[in-house]
Amino acid sequence: MTDMNDVQLLHSIYAKFAFTRDSHAHDEWVSLFTDDAVFDIDGGIFRGREALIEFSKALEADLSGGGIKIKHCMASVDVVVDGDEARGRGDFQFYTIKGGVPTLGALGTYTDRFRRVGGQWKIAERVGRNDTDLNPV
Repeated sequence: MTDMNDVQLLHSIYAKFAFTRDSHAHDEWVSLFTDDAVFDIDGGIFRGREALIEFSKALEADLSGGGIKIKHCMASVDVVVDGDEARGRGDFQFYTIKGGVPTLGALGTYTDRFRRVGGQWKIAERVGRNDTDLNPV
C-alpha cells in the first residue's frame, strides 16, 4: 500500500521544480535532485548537480538577455511509490513572457525516477520530451 504522504511529497516536487526554475532560484532548484541525477531534456543531457547549476544559470542568462520571463505549468501528475524509489509522470506547459505577453513555448511530459535520500525525496532522473507533433484544433 502506498503512503499517501509520500505521494503528496512527490507531487510537491513537481510544483517546486516549476516555481524554482521560473524564479531562477538555482540552488533551491538543484536541491530537488540527487547528487548523481540525470536531466535529459530535448537538446541536452545534464549529469550531476554541477552540470544542472550550469544549465540553470545559462538558461537564465539566455532568457533574461532577451527580456524574457518563463512560466512552467504542471498537470496530470501521477506517481507510484515502491519503498525508497518512485516513478512519476507529469505533463508540462512552458510559456515565455516578453513585454507582458505570454506565448506557449513548449508542452510535453516529464517522466521521472525518484529516490529517497536522507529521508527526503529527490529527482534521480528526469526525462523531458516536447510533444511537438501535437496539432491542436
